[in-house]
Amino acid sequence: MDKIILKNDQEMKMRVENFEQYAKFPSTDFLMLCELIDNSISSYLDSYINPGKSIKGFKMELIIDRTISGNPNLTITDNSNGMDEFTLEKALILGNSVDTVKTTELNVHGVGLKQSSFFLGRKIEIKTIPRGSKVTYETEINLKELSKSEDQIIRYSIYRTAGKILNHENENIINGTQIKISFLRARRLSGSLDVLIQNLGWKYGQYIDMGAEIKIKWKNNEKDSGFIKVLSCLPKAENISRWIESNQKKAVFIKNSKTTDFLKKIKSDIENISKKENNEMIKSFYDKIIKESDLIWDFNEEIIDGIRIIGQIGILADPRSLDVKQTYVKYNGFSLYQAGRAVACGPNDKTNETKTYNPNKLIQDDISGGTNHKRRWFGWFDLDPLFKDKEKYLQLDTNKRNISWNSNIAQTNFDAAIRKMASKLDSCLMAITNAQNIFCKVSSSAKKEQIQDLVKTSANPNNLIMETNRLGSLSLDDMEETLYTVKIEGENLNFKINLKNMNNLPKEDDFITYESENSEDLDLSVILNLNHDLWKPIVTDEINSASLFSFHKICITFCLSQYIFDYLNNEFNKEKELPPRFRDMKIFRNKTYTDIACVIANRISITNGK
Repeated sequence: MDKIILKNDQEMKMRVENFEQYAKFPSTDFLMLCELIDNSISSYLDSYINPGKSIKGFKMELIIDRTISGNPNLTITDNSNGMDEFTLEKALILGNSVDTVKTTELNVHGVGLKQSSFFLGRKIEIKTIPRGSKVTYETEINLKELSKSEDQIIRYSIYRTAGKILNHENENIINGTQIKISFLRARRLSGSLDVLIQNLGWKYGQYIDMGAEIKIKWKNNEKDSGFIKVLSCLPKAENISRWIESNQKKAVFIKNSKTTDFLKKIKSDIENISKKENNEMIKSFYDKIIKESDLIWDFNEEIIDGIRIIGQIGILADPRSLDVKQTYVKYNGFSLYQAGRAVACGPNDKTNETKTYNPNKLIQDDISGGTNHKRRWFGWFDLDPLFKDKEKYLQLDTNKRNISWNSNIAQTNFDAAIRKMASKLDSCLMAITNAQNIFCKVSSSAKKEQIQDLVKTSANPNNLIMETNRLGSLSLDDMEETLYTVKIEGENLNFKINLKNMNNLPKEDDFITYESENSEDLDLSVILNLNHDLWKPIVTDEINSASLFSFHKICITFCLSQYIFDYLNNEFNKEKELPPRFRDMKIFRNKTYTDIACVIANRISITNGK
């Protein structure tokens, strides 16, 4: 079949400058990309074609291609239900009827195909095959070319062809849509691929768990990531059995305590709690530990006018027991869901690329915020009933990243229900957190991994500064003890470090340890076990002074960071607040002891001598 023109040079009565304004819409690359993904999922779930609304079988591929100079582009291919001529035209025209294009609750809100596409780039090409049809419909809008026309009016044509849509394995897509957005605007989709994958895994995690498949590929002239499958990135609930098993491999119980000792303490603490705070939730907590179940509970509460909200509230797993990166700060708060995908809260990232956040101050501050054990509360809630009711107690913004309440009563009741459920288990959460901190410490193998990371970090001379005396070639045992003064740049913090090289320690002992000499001044000794196999390459070969001091620098940084973390953790657990000398640190993150230890490691200035 030749290309047949169905609509030729149709005018939108809009100019190029109007479409260029889409790029100034207050949004992010991530949110506009999600708008396009929402459209694909919505099409797949169209109840007229998919009555069961099953997401299983949905497939999507995203390719970010920066191999063409001056024309970075994004291609999105799905196997959804495609669009016929009428639906495609409606998707292109501004002010289209929601009744003709909006097929599910996923895209009742939002900005649509045009705005999201031209927010990202300046040219859009669409190929689409409706389900049950052997015909392909194609169209394109190129702002770069249209800007050269005399009147700069937006025009488009729609063609009927026999063209194919292929996936990355060159397989025919029987029905679906392929959208190519070219001439990506400056800095669009140029952020971290890992961050993008993680946040897609959070936002669409429930769909992925139900069978949806999303793959993504990023390439330029130097690197091709290949297709990476987006995995569900929903946070994990604590499981005591899994925690014990993992930490038996990665760490050691203090004083070689047995697993039964840990369980005995947990059970004893919870039994004592239940005598004071007798409620069904504490009994449930105890039962879950006995049965080795995940520490997560169903939430099903009436909020207003007979409307019930379902979800789950749980205790976030200790990251020491997981093979994936997970921190209490990263998953701070509860995720709110509308139409099956997360619209608020979720994993944070350093660059704040997604700009998703927890809109509920009560939850953020009183339940999961701060630096205490309560930050381990996490969960999710399906807010659809509050959107669907004719009263519409909630509104979702056009970026689908935040909610606003139309009813103060509904908001207050929702907050109170979460607070009530979490508060019933708060003492149990404190008990389990304290027990984990008491019984678990980092093993030598874990320390080895940490120091290897520091070796990589210290390759950047801007991270660490050391003033040294010029010496000739020497070996580690030539210097039994060396005194160093450590200052933290930009802070009024000083430490004295006495580095000791020890030849009389057992070979099987840790390769590096520290001892606190003066808890008030935070001075310590760093001890290197020269009999450990790790030091053999250094001890057996002569090294110059610069190499030796660089090596000492890494050891000091590692031990001081670990010591600061342990010290602050201990002091906070006793006093419930940071020690005074650390409260005024000039850092732009949460002042947890983890953040403080990291900041100190990156601002160290070490001087040989007093």
